Amino acid sequence: MEPTPTNISAFMFPSAAFTPNPPPAVESSSIKHWPSSTLNPKNRIDSLELLPAPTWKIDGGSADGIRLFAIPNFARGRPPMQIETCIPEIEDIPEHLRDVLQPNSSMFRESVDVGSSSISRHILRALENWSATRFGGDFEKEYSSMPYGSRIIFENIAADVRDIKIHFVPAYDVEREYLSKKALQAMWNLPPNAWPETLDLGQLKFQRQIDYVVSLVSLPGTDGREYIFKSLTHDLKHFYHELRLLLTLEPHPNIISHPLYIVTKKCQFGGKVGVCGMILPYHSAGGLRGVLRRQSLDPQRDLRDEIHWAQQITSALIHIRERSPAFYTNLKLDNIVMASSSETGTLQPVLIDFEQRIGSPVWTPPEVHYIIYLTSLATTSPSPSIRTKYTALLQTHRIPFTNPSPTALYKNPPHGYCEPWPSFTSAEQEAAQVYMLGKLLWCLFENATLLNTHISITSFRDQPAVPDLLFPAFRRTPPVLRDCILQCTAGSGEARGRAPPLVASYGDRKIVLREGEEGEGRGGREEVQSAMQRWWSQEIKDAEMFLGSRRESGVGGGCLQKYIDGRPTLKDVLRVLQSL
Repeated sequence: MEPTPTNISAFMFPSAAFTPNPPPAVESSSIKHWPSSTLNPKNRIDSLELLPAPTWKIDGGSADGIRLFAIPNFARGRPPMQIETCIPEIEDIPEHLRDVLQPNSSMFRESVDVGSSSISRHILRALENWSATRFGGDFEKEYSSMPYGSRIIFENIAADVRDIKIHFVPAYDVEREYLSKKALQAMWNLPPNAWPETLDLGQLKFQRQIDYVVSLVSLPGTDGREYIFKSLTHDLKHFYHELRLLLTLEPHPNIISHPLYIVTKKCQFGGKVGVCGMILPYHSAGGLRGVLRRQSLDPQRDLRDEIHWAQQITSALIHIRERSPAFYTNLKLDNIVMASSSETGTLQPVLIDFEQRIGSPVWTPPEVHYIIYLTSLATTSPSPSIRTKYTALLQTHRIPFTNPSPTALYKNPPHGYCEPWPSFTSAEQEAAQVYMLGKLLWCLFENATLLNTHISITSFRDQPAVPDLLFPAFRRTPPVLRDCILQCTAGSGEARGRAPPLVASYGDRKIVLREGEEGEGRGGREEVQSAMQRWWSQEIKDAEMFLGSRRESGVGGGCLQKYIDGRPTLKDVLRVLQSL
């Protein structure tokens, strides 16, 4: 099956268990009507060449290809605006343009390379035409007057960029979620010296967009040195929770430092001065995943660096557990950046992202995502009867869950918004973190940039050096550490034969059935969806059984509990690593 955002979303959520099988695919006719034929001159795209003097540039984009970080040249060196460009989904783009523009190409490129794709070049030409012709020559003034976090929306995609309808959509709700420093201090009651200096948003100079929430900026009086500006444009609850954690967490060399500054913005309505972001150090060496990708080119490389990095990451997790009320819920390669020592030039890992969101099922242990599956059915299923059933089930087993509105204001919950983590005992929280650490250690010592055991929207963005290596198979890991990793990840679906039935086939960019599955190697849409429907049905049954046994024993419950109890502690893992 071709990996498209729509195809993947059809089977990556628990609701797939209740989705009827799709009708058999109908082969499209090779004879196309003239109005939609690519031979028709009106359907031909004029050019996809880069313009000689462009006034826009795309810094990156989402894997689904819908959100692009398109920036006009005049916006660089000015205060960040966080205005992103949104284009239609693949299915809403005329079929005769898909072959030429390849709108799903973002799934096969790193974010930084998205701007060179065919669809991005067409979008850039459309933005050039729109900004030059629709505002009477005053586009810069119009752009600069938009509220922070607004969007540029493409209503359609057409062969002739003059036929594409583009709109500004102002974001007025963002400012409603802002809280002032005074309001946050009243909630947190921090000592005065815990707060860093304050910068106004207008003092920042935007350089480029790295992610939805991360920009590179320069600051006054720093000789052009670049810093991270982190700022959310919706659902600010997670940002404020992270800010509190970073302001109160004791320093550790392998944890992102306290914010260097907090950033405030005066609201357009009411004059409130709200905290809108924070300034953090920028580590130009990049993330751990990129370092592993580069190292995979050297098969003779020894494991000395990996051993040191593994020790440092484990030490950081122990520090978080012992020296703060927090727990790290989203350990993965992309949440570790590499800091370079100014003295020796050596790299060391630094944990980032303390929003405490729920991680992907490929990284989180089954005791976490079992509850998340049922919570998802109780809160987001399109079927009222399914929502009612699983709401009652969760209430029966006294599992707290909420479905907060993305625009709900921050209320200072002690453990953030990462249910079900706060309902776990301290030992269960540590066991869950050890599980994620085990997955990370496998990637580290196998030089694997992804696990390739769960298909997601980002699975094809990074082709692994050894495509056929799937967790928990080993090739490079020292034997003593292999046993440790298997103990850390006890209870994983992969070890229990419950991994999803799909894998990525990188050679032909397809999603196919896993080895050992009925119809192995094939991947028609009907076969894939039927296999995932069966898999999800069993996953939901397992989750229900887990809840039942958990209530009976008071903790983890049933056969899964023996796996949870069998995992080592973080200090046990550190001792194994130190023995290497």
